[in-house]
Amino acid sequence: MASRVECPERSSEVSKSKGLFCPLRRCHRRPVPYFVYILRCADRSLYIGHTDDLDARLEKHNRGDGAAFTAQRVPVVVAYVETFDNRVEAAARERQLKRWTRAKKEALIARDLALLKRL
Repeated sequence: MASRVECPERSSEVSKSKGLFCPLRRCHRRPVPYFVYILRCADRSLYIGHTDDLDARLEKHNRGDGAAFTAQRVPVVVAYVETFDNRVEAAARERQLKRWTRAKKEALIARDLALLKRL
């Protein structure tokens, strides 16, 4: 039987990667997309978040379990979505969008690139 070594992403010695074995089984999962979303609430306010399961998160928001902000503003609908390869990129984009003015967010939702550049 071949000796098993930790996966190279967890091992300090990448040269031991023959006979790949990852005891935690975390680093070799199929890549999961992450989403940054903008919700339009019942009172026309906007909410920005990120998740790896957009449908489940939308359902949670509409049940009133998603966030305190949206719980008082249901129903909510998805107004805009972007997809990312990892949570770090999605969280960074969420932080960026949260700093934008409402006018700039509305231009993004409308996909009005000319207006978006002016704002």
